[in-house]
Amino acid sequence: MKEIRNIIYYKDLMLDIFVPEKEIKGTFVHFHGGGIVSGYRTDCDLLMKHMCEKGFIMISADYSLYPNTKFPIFLLEAAQAVKYAFDNVEKLGEDKKHIYLSGQSAGAYIIMMLCMNKEYLNSVGLSPKDIKGYVSDSGQMIDHFNVQQFEN
Repeated sequence: MKEIRNIIYYKDLMLDIFVPEKEIKGTFVHFHGGGIVSGYRTDCDLLMKHMCEKGFIMISADYSLYPNTKFPIFLLEAAQAVKYAFDNVEKLGEDKKHIYLSGQSAGAYIIMMLCMNKEYLNSVGLSPKDIKGYVSDSGQMIDHFNVQQFEN
């Protein structure tokens, strides 16, 4: 497995890429949990390495956190990470038709918002239909509790 770390994908936000040494089965852009108040892309390293060993390119991206962000900035940043994947995955030997989004908890909320509201991906020239699939683990699907806390 090849690890490419600390890539700036938008402003000061970074992502890490894990590329398998064997046949590639697809690409996942993954967003960490933490209630939009904590967490870091490297919190997911075990998952990234495990999925990479199974043949997937794994991209783990940071996004802005409360109290230093506002809704929907972190969603627009996540769309930028997805755009980065679309712009660069072919250089890693993968077809951009096989890009999935995944997330855990707050990260799952983020990917479901990208799925359900086309304006976020449209802001970077993409559509929710460009994504092969969405894998959500324990996300809040309607409104994240911290969005309500910080925005109301």
